Amino acid sequence: MRQITQVSTKAFFTDRTMKIGNTEVRQVPSGHLMITELLLHGNRIAWKPTGCTNNIMISAGGWTSNTTKERLNGVLWWHFNNSLVQIVQKNWLWYLMDNDTFKQWDGTPIHLNDFSAGI
Repeated sequence: MRQITQVSTKAFFTDRTMKIGNTEVRQVPSGHLMITELLLHGNRIAWKPTGCTNNIMISAGGWTSNTTKERLNGVLWWHFNNSLVQIVQKNWLWYLMDNDTFKQWDGTPIHLNDFSAGI
């Protein structure tokens, strides 16, 4: 895992704002809540209520790049405690992988609770 992914993932889960190059973590208001967002090139790829670690959404933010996949796998690694849950790519398609089970994913928003239960 790249150092910028480690730093940004830790900032995301500890609700610290940071910006390094093309990666940013920030808090924004959403109704009566504050939301912590992980952005890549200004596109939101992960978000959660600030102060919460189990209500997380992920998305490719419209870009299925290797960098997007790297950052999202950092979020998955942290959230699932370094398990075998990850995003993999084969023949230019993305798949959600949980151990040896694969499900094609087009990068649209998904709740991480659904990720582990729905594969």
